Parts: sequence; structure tokens; C-alpha cells
Amino acid sequence: MKSQPFNFGDFEELRTFRDCQRNSETTNYNKFLAGGMKKNSRLISFIIIWMLKARLQNHAQMSRDDILLMHVIKKKEKIDWISVVNDCIWKARRKEDGSIPYALLLSRIFEKAGVDLQGEKKIILHAANKIEKSSLHHMGMLKQEDKWVFKGDVPSTPELATDEDGVPSHDEELPPQVEPEPVQEQQSEPKVFSLFEQIMINKLDAIM
Repeated sequence: MKSQPFNFGDFEELRTFRDCQRNSETTNYNKFLAGGMKKNSRLISFIIIWMLKARLQNHAQMSRDDILLMHVIKKKEKIDWISVVNDCIWKARRKEDGSIPYALLLSRIFEKAGVDLQGEKKIILHAANKIEKSSLHHMGMLKQEDKWVFKGDVPSTPELATDEDGVPSHDEELPPQVEPEPVQEQQSEPKVFSLFEQIMINKLDAIM
């Protein structure tokens, strides 16, 4: 018998979805699209849609169960994960050509339990099946120094003001330049002559 999925009673998916938005005023609430979410919420939705409740299509739109998982993860609520996994597998069985989710997890469980998998269909994993930083780029993120941010959140470089000839003007951006004062040559101190030198100088002055 199919187990019942988790249920949180009076859970309000609209409120949870609205709290995840970067701009709640421009969000279309008719569809729970993940594209306008804040960074952390966007990453959580990616993990839910591609890993926790994986499906083959419509990865851009979240279901009510997806948003409920978002609520559970953010609020650190306890949940029956066995029921969640079982529910996801049962839904995948409805499609004859659909792949069963949790392939790696189930493979490890079968190996641990000693299940004979001889003759079973195998799926070879390729580079495209790996979740790497390319997934973050696909979500519209880029790396700035040591963190990932949305492209729209990166401050643009201000354009330099130009005069009528198109020459960059820095008058408003740079502090006024102070011309350095010319360095005055230090006056050399008078040389002190010895007594002998002073007598010789006096004699030369008398002769001349």
C-alpha cells in the first residue's frame, strides 16, 4: 500500500513562496516559478527539484510539496523523509518510460543488501549529469571574489563624465590636485677655516 506523503495541516504555501522572493511586488503568484527567488531560496529549490524530489521536466516551477519542503528545511522542522522518498518513487512509476529517482541512493542500498542486479537496466552517468558550478551559472549567478551572487546584484562600473570634446572629466570624482611647492635649496653653512687657513687668506687679501 502506498504510504501517505507528509502533511503539515494549515501550511500556507503562498506566504512561504512570497518570503522567498527578491522582489515580492513584481512576482507572478499564479505560478510558483523559482527564477525570482533570493539566493539561498533559489539554491534550496534547486536541490529539492533536482535531488530531493527529482523529476524529468518542469524544473522551473515549484509544486506545493516543493514549497512545503522549502518551509521544512528553512524552519528545521522534523519530517518523515521515508514517506517523501516513497511518494516520489510512486509518482515516477506512473510513467512507463520514466526513470526511477534516487538512482545512486537505491543502487547503494541494493549493493548493501546484496540484491542481485544482474540483467537490470543500467544508466551511465556523463559529465552533463553532474551538478557543478555550471548549474549556478545556469541559474544566473556568477562568482564575485569568494561568493556567488546574482548577475543583477553586481554593481555596475560608473561611467566617466566627459566634456563636449568627449574627453573624460574627473572634476567631480577626483579631489582637487594641489601643486607641490618648489623645493628651496638649503643654504650651505659657511665653512669654518682653521687658524693657518685664515692667516693665509688674510695675506692674500692684503696682497690683492
